[in-house]
Amino acid sequence: MRMICRTIEKNFHIIIIVFAFIAFAKPQSFAWVEPFVKHIIGGIMFCMGATLKFVDFKKIITKPKLVFVGIALQYTFMPLLAFFISKLLQLTTEFLIGMVIVGSCPGGTASNLITFFSKGNVALSVSLTLCSTLLAPILTPFILFMLLEQ
Repeated sequence: MRMICRTIEKNFHIIIIVFAFIAFAKPQSFAWVEPFVKHIIGGIMFCMGATLKFVDFKKIITKPKLVFVGIALQYTFMPLLAFFISKLLQLTTEFLIGMVIVGSCPGGTASNLITFFSKGNVALSVSLTLCSTLLAPILTPFILFMLLEQ
């Protein structure tokens, strides 16, 4: 079992790319997964959480600057990048609004999972997800108003 897990971890990027191509070419081949998505995500989050220790979060608490910088980038750089890419590509207003919304939304399980597999700071990723999710109801409408005046 350990060997299987290491093989998956080592080749995760290849596995993701292969499945992405299959899903793009034949989306109906993944329809059977739909009823189980919330259970799969819950299992992934539980497994990642099980790898974390209190010490990991203690490091985050002693360096709150990392969280503040991450949140600042999440709510400035990402929406601005989405806005300018949309303008550069001359997207319609509807797509521009969608891009800015996606750019200003907090990270989630996927970002935490990629951080985990890339051997990054999962506690920091989880902390950023938590904080940006709590701020989203206030900052996302504010960003939309500031960038789109709507």
